[in-house]
Amino acid sequence: MGASTSGHEARALFWMLGTAGLSGPETRVATRKLIRALPESLRAEAETLATRIHYDHTTWGKAPPTDDGHELLDTLRNALVHHQTLNIRYTGRKGTTDMHAASPLGIVAKAGTWYLVARTDTVRTYRVGRITAAEAVEPNADAPGGMTSGRITAAATDPDFDLASYWAAHVEEVEALRSSVTATIRCPNWTVPILSAHFGRYFTVVTEDSDFTIAEVRGQLIVALAEQLAGWGRTVEVLSPPELRRELARIGAELIEYGRDL
Repeated sequence: MGASTSGHEARALFWMLGTAGLSGPETRVATRKLIRALPESLRAEAETLATRIHYDHTTWGKAPPTDDGHELLDTLRNALVHHQTLNIRYTGRKGTTDMHAASPLGIVAKAGTWYLVARTDTVRTYRVGRITAAEAVEPNADAPGGMTSGRITAAATDPDFDLASYWAAHVEEVEALRSSVTATIRCPNWTVPILSAHFGRYFTVVTEDSDFTIAEVRGQLIVALAEQLAGWGRTVEVLSPPELRRELARIGAELIEYGRDL
């Protein structure tokens, strides 16, 4: 970044960085160098953006991430940069742990949670918090085609891999799985902002009048939707499906039985 840098370019860069550019010793030095390299007329604005724009990617109600995974992220990042294959130990959602040889294609942060996108036999996504160990394998310089311990590196097999496009498709696929069950509810209008904030993209208004709204809510399982709606009692009426109404009735009966034992 030199004297030819435009105000629009500098603004875009430091708006994107915000306070993250000054958050650590290494990034702080680099950010200060960038600011000093700007034309004098742009330095004040860059300084303001670097110190007065802050991004907090942790959602409300969630504990901020710790630095426990910093070393692991460094290992993943270095393997990505140097086109190394990783041997990782990964614990899946069902609690089983397996070893994987994976060639990193990208690293994604989604709402404070890190994911590794890598090629094994296919392209797949690993939640970094479930990686319990990761070891980079040094490339075999004598092997043709960028071979690394019998596997082709990410750079050799996916030179045109589009991380942003892959991640957008992956998100849509996951969201579809998480919203395979649809329920129709009738709720007072005052509850709509609350329910919309709770369900997010899984809440859709169908019709509304002066007092009540008909809406659709979606979830992965009937049981999960029932657990989320049960606390509303009679305030939110479930119109369909009947399986959800029966599950709510079961929860109600269970609570009544529990109350009798107190």
